[in-house]
Amino acid sequence: MRTSENRRGTGVLVAITLLFVLTGCDGGGTTDGGGTTDGGGTTDGGGTTDGAGTVGLGCQEDWPLRLEPTAQTDEELQFLDDIVICSSSDGTSRLFINNSDVVWYFTAAETGESGNYVPYPTDDGSERFRDEIAPSLATYAYMAPDDQVVAVYRTLEDAESTQWYIDRKLSTALALQTIFEDRVEALTQSTVVRLFAQGSAARKAVAACAVAGVNAGVLVGENDVGFNADTLGAIAGEASCASAWLTAEQANSEIRFPKVTAAVGSAAEVGEHASFWAKIGEYAQLGCRIMPRGC
Repeated sequence: MRTSENRRGTGVLVAITLLFVLTGCDGGGTTDGGGTTDGGGTTDGGGTTDGAGTVGLGCQEDWPLRLEPTAQTDEELQFLDDIVICSSSDGTSRLFINNSDVVWYFTAAETGESGNYVPYPTDDGSERFRDEIAPSLATYAYMAPDDQVVAVYRTLEDAESTQWYIDRKLSTALALQTIFEDRVEALTQSTVVRLFAQGSAARKAVAACAVAGVNAGVLVGENDVGFNADTLGAIAGEASCASAWLTAEQANSEIRFPKVTAAVGSAAEVGEHASFWAKIGEYAQLGCRIMPRGC
């Protein structure tokens, strides 16, 4: 997906033209079809608030303009609906809200420069992911599920050149984190808040095993390297995962921390985990077919 503006008179040809609707505003709330995509969503810097300073639905006072792309192909609809984009009045700052179950990464088109992205996680799981897992896998800007990311750009043109794509690597790591945490919680009959506090050995163990899964080549949406006993057993036996897990077992005297084989190696035996993995995989697989860059 990307943000761009197709100004009249420039002679730019586009593959897909979108109609942008500025929601939550009175009179004249529609901007002319100025967006394009490379197989995904596009936002336009246009639109104004009314005299009362109305804030668009789902937006905030500093970013009052709701940029609402409408796709011309049915395949794009499910992806466009999952990301809320709001703009500042001058268009050089934007608020992205990720309502999907996958991680997206930001980049810039060849004609623009990347902005400065500041994340505000609103979900504890996404915050643990950002603190413990992502630093080992990514040095670029991204948005995890339930994240709110503020982007500041040097120019309006840079803002309009912003693109975002599904990140299968980070989506895989987050899915593994979610599953492993759930397994530990179920096996210990304890709470996530108690188990995975900041700096805890349990938190670090889950992170190490999630990263080990990605480094072993496991990816959501891949049929040949999927969510099964063999791949999970290999993750549980990987040195960094096994070592961090052993540390967690030895560190907690109050809670009987489960063996790595039970929490990680046997995760595929739980039906809800397999269903969750399949759901994320189907979304990522389809999204990567429609928006292949980066997948």
